[in-house]
Amino acid sequence: MVINAVNSIITQPKPNGEEMTILIKNAGYLIRKYNKIENDVDILIEGNHISKIARSIKAPKNAEIINAKGKLVAPGFVNAHTHLYQNLLKGMNDRLSLTDWVQEITFPLCNTVSTKLTKNESKKIAYLWSLLAGIEAVKNGISCLLDMDLKHIDVIRAWNDLGLRGVCARTVVDKWVPDDLSEASAEQYKKIEELIEAYHLTPQDSPLISVFIGPSTIFTCSEELLKWIAKTAEKYDTGVQIHVSETNWEVESIKKERGLRPVEYLDKIGFLSPRVSLVHCVHLTEKEISIIAESGATVVHCPKSNMKLGSGTAPVVEMMKQGIPIALGTDGSASNDLLDMFEEMRFAALLQKVKNEDATVIGGSDVYKMATVESARVCQNNAGIIEEGKLADLIIVDVNQVHSIPTHDIINTLVYCSKANDVDTVIINGKIVMRERVIQTIDEKDTLRELCEMRKYFERKGVKF
Repeated sequence: MVINAVNSIITQPKPNGEEMTILIKNAGYLIRKYNKIENDVDILIEGNHISKIARSIKAPKNAEIINAKGKLVAPGFVNAHTHLYQNLLKGMNDRLSLTDWVQEITFPLCNTVSTKLTKNESKKIAYLWSLLAGIEAVKNGISCLLDMDLKHIDVIRAWNDLGLRGVCARTVVDKWVPDDLSEASAEQYKKIEELIEAYHLTPQDSPLISVFIGPSTIFTCSEELLKWIAKTAEKYDTGVQIHVSETNWEVESIKKERGLRPVEYLDKIGFLSPRVSLVHCVHLTEKEISIIAESGATVVHCPKSNMKLGSGTAPVVEMMKQGIPIALGTDGSASNDLLDMFEEMRFAALLQKVKNEDATVIGGSDVYKMATVESARVCQNNAGIIEEGKLADLIIVDVNQVHSIPTHDIINTLVYCSKANDVDTVIINGKIVMRERVIQTIDEKDTLRELCEMRKYFERKGVKF
C-alpha cells in the first residue's frame, strides 16, 4: 500500500559525520549582503561555515569544486513565515476574505488530517507535504523557512532528509477554532516543552532545526496562554511568532473583546520582545508602530498573501522610518500560491511604491535585505550574509538569461529581473542540496509520484484534499 512506500523516496545515505569542503571558484558577482558586492572572487566552505573569501584560493585536498564564472553567489533566501501543509491547497478559491478562507479552505484539510486519517496515514502525508514544499523552496533559492503549524514530527524528518534548514513554530490556540481541532491547554504546554527539549537546535553537532512557539492570533489565544508562551520562550531562549492585525475584522474584534488594539494589548500584557516576530501588521496606528519599534520585535511582511485575501497593504515605509526590522515571508500556498521569494521581493517593492505614490520610498536593496538579513534575524540564524564564520547557506544564480541581460545593478537585477528557475545551485549548512537544478538528497520524481498515489488512495477512501 502506498502509505508504506514513502521511505523509499530517500536515495542517498545520510551524512556520515565527515565535514565537506566546497570551493566556489570565480564568482562573477558575490553579494556579501544587501550593501556589499564584490566581483570575481572565490568562497571556501569548510564544514557548515564559510571559512575564506578571496581571489584565487588554492583548492584544499578533496574539495568539491563549483565553477561560478559569470554567475551570482548570494546568501540563501530565508522565508520568515509560511504554512507548509497548505501546499496541498494551491489554486483553490480566490474570492474569499481571511475568515471565510479559513473556514472553507484551511480548516477542512486540518480536520481531515486530524480526524479522518489513521495515525500512520497522517504521518505519511505530513512527511510528503513537507518534502513537496521543501523541494519547491530549495528550487526557488530558499535555504531556510519558518513553518507555523507543526504538529507532526515527520515534518522535521522530511527537512532532515532533504537537508533544508527549518524553524518549527508549533501552533498553539485555546479559543475560536472548531472543537475537533482543539486540545487541552495542559496537553499543549506539555507537547511544546517536549518538542523544544527534543528538537530545538538539532542535530547537536551541526543544527538544522529550531523550535519556536506559534500562537496563531490574539483572538485564538487567551491572555493566560499568551503570558505562558512569553514566559516559556524566555525560559528556553527561543523565538515566538504570531499573526497580528492582518484584517480590519481582527482589529475590531480585539478592541471589542480586550479593550485595546492588538499591538497595544500585546504590549500591555508584556508579550512583546526582540524574540517575537509579528506577521502581517497590515492595520496599525502610529502609536502601535512606535510600540513595536520600542519593543525590538520584528515584523514579517507577506505582500502577496495580503493582496490575494484582500486584507490591505501594510505600512512598511512608515515602519522602516521607525527603524523596525522587517522580514519577508510567502505565507502558505493556499493564500499565495507559491513559495517564491523572487516574486515576494518584487511585490513588496512595487506595492509600497504604488501605495505611497512615490517611487523613491523603497528600493531593491531594501526588500533584498528583508529576504535575507532580516528574515535570518527572525529565524535566529547566523546567516543572511556571506562573511567568514557565517553559516554556509548560499545560492548560485544564473544571471546570464535573456531576462537578466544587461546587468547594471546586480541587486536590482535579482529583485526585478531574475526568476526562481534561475537558481542553479543551493548549499545549505555546507552541503550541496541542489546542483544544476537537480536535487541531490532525495528523488524529486519519486516524491511527486508518491504524493499523487497517496492522494488517489485517499480519494478511494472518500477523503479529499
